Amino acid sequence: MTLHQNDNRCLIKEKWKDIQYRQGKWQDFSVIFSALWREKMNITGAFSPQYFVIAYLPKDELDVLLGFGQIKPINERARKLASLYVYPEYRNCGIGSAIVGQLLSREKARLSGVDGEIYLTCLSRSELFYNKLGFTSVSIDSSIPFSMRLEHYLGSALTKLIEPNEKVLVMRKCLQANSE
Repeated sequence: MTLHQNDNRCLIKEKWKDIQYRQGKWQDFSVIFSALWREKMNITGAFSPQYFVIAYLPKDELDVLLGFGQIKPINERARKLASLYVYPEYRNCGIGSAIVGQLLSREKARLSGVDGEIYLTCLSRSELFYNKLGFTSVSIDSSIPFSMRLEHYLGSALTKLIEPNEKVLVMRKCLQANSE
């Protein structure tokens, strides 16, 4: 699989029907790690490629990788959306939203009739994107899973050093067992 190619972005919009998704595998580790590293994103997620959904366009013998994301378990009912990445030349085409949609559909099926919650941490500049997908910013209190509070505190400290004008948010979306 190629990392990506400089295809015309309009071509991507025309080929929406051709975009495919697959589960990540260990062979994807270096691609995921490199992309997250370049974007200064949390690289620890790259060590669990089996949680990833990879979006790609089939092309001859080498597929064109468009982006990826993952949902990992926090506890029995809570999950974490993480490592959402779309290659720069394919951004603003709806691919990130489509990846999140794939991840949420798969997670809902895994919950098999039980309500659940999906959490994420992001910088404040990404809040509107996640709002459009049904996530809302939540207060950092004892109702939030400990791992998410810890990530918020550590992320906030690091962000103050790297991007002082940004704020780290924790966002949540409830998945209802019987909703569409």
